[in-house]
Amino acid sequence: MRNLNLYDLIVCDIDDTLIYGFWTDLMRHTWDMFHSPKLSAILMALQDWFNLYKVNEKLRYMINNSSTPIVFLTVRAESVHTFNILNKILAPERPFELMALGTDYGFIEKPEFVWNQLEENPDILLIDDSDSIRDNTQDLGVDVLDPRLLLEGYHA
Repeated sequence: MRNLNLYDLIVCDIDDTLIYGFWTDLMRHTWDMFHSPKLSAILMALQDWFNLYKVNEKLRYMINNSSTPIVFLTVRAESVHTFNILNKILAPERPFELMALGTDYGFIEKPEFVWNQLEENPDILLIDDSDSIRDNTQDLGVDVLDPRLLLEGYHA
């Protein structure tokens, strides 16, 4: 396992990275089909209220045992439900920031966000399931981690 304390900042995705499963797939497909903020908000609320997600346990362990500041960077719209889910998953004493971009252009905006952090935090780790986001961010000289490699039974 990677020592997350070696970094100045961790930037971590949420869907299909820290949490995964049927509901995150459903949320992605309904957004792709309908582009409905109201439907998206309902699905996020249901996910929060009924704990409709699986947790990447190895990643949770790594994050909870790191003292490095962490920003959860998601393409989701801003929602108290995303914040609630993170609070349920992480240790109570683990501080974090949440940056909800509310965008369809994560492959552009996430590397741009990381780029803007580099002056203050020269050693950043990006954890994201998206190959294109990891590739675009790695081109900036930033270390990246594919969280799918931490899932039990995952075969690349």
